[in-house]
Amino acid sequence: MRWPEKLPTDPAKPQFIVVGPGAIATDLVAGFPRLLRAGPEASELKLIRPDGYIGFVGTASDRSAAETYLQTLVR
Repeated sequence: MRWPEKLPTDPAKPQFIVVGPGAIATDLVAGFPRLLRAGPEASELKLIRPDGYIGFVGTASDRSAAETYLQTLVR
């Protein structure tokens, strides 16, 4: 599934967008500041890849799974 909003193309800015509950999204951005930027608040947790496709979908309780996904990207 592709994300409907236009994504930033500046390579100096974070490439992924985190959409989800406010506190969780804020914490993920703080933990991965070079990789993420905050998107709109939502009940589901989603990580939108640079190509606009959704790379991760989960509930708010899936935060640790989202962190594991992100850690595989920064290795």
